[in-house]
Formats: sequence, C-alpha cells, structure tokens
Amino acid sequence: MTTERLTGMLRDRKTPIWELDQAFWARERGVDYPLTHYDLDHWEGCVREGEPAARAVSDPGALLRHVELRYPGHRLDLRAENGRARVRLLLTGQPVGVEGEFEGETPLSDLGRAVAAAFLRADDLASSLQQRLLGVSGLNPPPYQDWPIEEISPGRWGAVHHELRLLCATANGPDGAARHAGMNHKGDHGVLLCRERYERAFGDPEADLVWMVGTRDSVLRDAYTAGPDNAPDLLKLRMREGEILIGKDRRGEVRVVREMGPDGCVDLPGGLDALRADDAPEP
Repeated sequence: MTTERLTGMLRDRKTPIWELDQAFWARERGVDYPLTHYDLDHWEGCVREGEPAARAVSDPGALLRHVELRYPGHRLDLRAENGRARVRLLLTGQPVGVEGEFEGETPLSDLGRAVAAAFLRADDLASSLQQRLLGVSGLNPPPYQDWPIEEISPGRWGAVHHELRLLCATANGPDGAARHAGMNHKGDHGVLLCRERYERAFGDPEADLVWMVGTRDSVLRDAYTAGPDNAPDLLKLRMREGEILIGKDRRGEVRVVREMGPDGCVDLPGGLDALRADDAPEP
C-alpha cells in the first residue's frame, strides 16, 4: 500500500472509513491492499488488541497514540472552521524537523482523515531523511577546514572532498569558501548536506548502478538478491550485520562493495578481491 494511493483515498469522501483503517494499517505493515484473508484476520486481531494503527482513521485518538509511539518529539497544529480544516504535524525528534500538512474541506466530525493525511506526509519525509542519512552513515570526514578549495563552477568556490563525495557551501571566492568550511556542520545531517551538494555539482556516479545484497558466501557465488527499485538506501534498511551490498554497472562490472557493520554500511577495502582472499583456503 503506497502513501500516494492512501492519500487519495483519504481525500475521497466516498471511501468508507473501515477501508481507510485497513489501508492505513496495510501501509504501516507493508502489505498489499485490499487485504488478503490472512492479513484481514491479522488486522481484526490488531483491532481487538487495541493496536493504534489498526483504527487510526476512524479513531483520531488512536492515530495520536500512534504518533506518540513512533515520534515522541512532535507538535500538532489544528484549525477547523466552517467545514474546512488545516492540520500541521511537525516531527521535532529528527536531525532536522520535518512537517506534514493537510488543508481542505473536512467536517469537524471527520477530522481523522485530515490528521491521517498530515501524518502520512510527515512520516514519508522522516523516512526519506532516514534513508538519506544511511547513505552517509559511517563516514568520518577529516576537518572541513582542511579540505582543498576548488572552483566548482565559474565564479563559485568551495571546499571539496572528492574521495568521500562531499562539498561545503560555495562562495564567490576562495576566502568565502574557507569561511563556509569553518562553519559548524552538525553530525550526520551536516555530512548529508555536503553529500547532496556534491551530487548536485558533480552528479551521482552511483545513480545508474544496479544494487544487490547477499551474504559473503552468496556474493562469492554471484548469487545476489535484487533490491526494491534498485534503491541502495532501502536495501540498507533491511540488511543485517555482515551482509554485503553490491553495486554493478550496466555491463555487469562490480563498482561498489560495502559491508553492513555495527555502525552502518561502509565501503569494504579491497572490494571483491578482499572477500576472495578471506575465503581462500590456508596454504
């Protein structure tokens, strides 16, 4: 069940409330909608047990409990007047705040749809941020002020680390770029901003790679599991420690080899050659 489809159902006043409850729960559990007989039994059991996500649209109180459980840091602003509602849900417990909003025709008696729509938007943004942060997890760049300063584009200069694909905020000259490099880059989010800035300036060399996951043994046997939409950040969310992430180009050549460790997914020194050496029998 996708966010886009569920949002459309929420905005369609003709959609029965029980369908919205089931569809919301299906999105939370990552299952298809309409529910299969097995999933329907599971949903009914969750309703009986009082799971908040099982009645999140028909019972706004259940949805608010769901928000509290998933995002302890939050702020909800709600205004309802003359059959219209405006809902803003700010999630503050993230590296940077993300906000979901709904505005439209909504009777006071049907505010659950509006709050659910705002939650979906905020939850999507928070999930996207988490996935993007995974792309830089484990990086430990040297001090930003020590990076070389280069002309990034005509008249724009910036401190850049090509090996890690990171770029500080640019300026009109080297002196301004040096000042930007000395700014306070806060944790992984600061690294993420530098990575995304670099990819806007130089492109993403991994954009066209096909991504796969496997154990060390399956990687050596070339037996991988293809990832959803070939999205490496989504794969990382499902990887277990010790598993290997492989990126191949369109010719089938391996370009990236990373291993999931306790602190995230990091490049494996030596790539496949290192794996083969580890697997080789002792003389």
